[in-house]
Amino acid sequence: MQLRCNNKRRCRKAFIKKVLKYRVLYENIYRYNIGADSVHSGKGEYSQPLRATECFESAPGEYDWSRDTNAVYMMKKCVENGAEEVVFFVNSPIERLTKNGMAHNNKN
Repeated sequence: MQLRCNNKRRCRKAFIKKVLKYRVLYENIYRYNIGADSVHSGKGEYSQPLRATECFESAPGEYDWSRDTNAVYMMKKCVENGAEEVVFFVNSPIERLTKNGMAHNNKN
């Protein structure tokens, strides 16, 4: 699925229409990846930078619930359009809790 647009609001709407049109939402379940914060720290090494995740924790014990707006938007739209269940998952603990201080393994 390819989508090109330069306006964030229009892009979001176009994307959700394509998701629903092509039945990407097959099961009525939306999976939400709770990020480990590689977006804000800049520590991660990614071949595709858009795969870096945001974390709601802004400091130890402090949370910024306005982060990860695109994923939260998609979750809400999918629920509005038929998702009956939301499954939250993590691929990594938040960076400050990992041994190498990153959301992924080192190459060394």
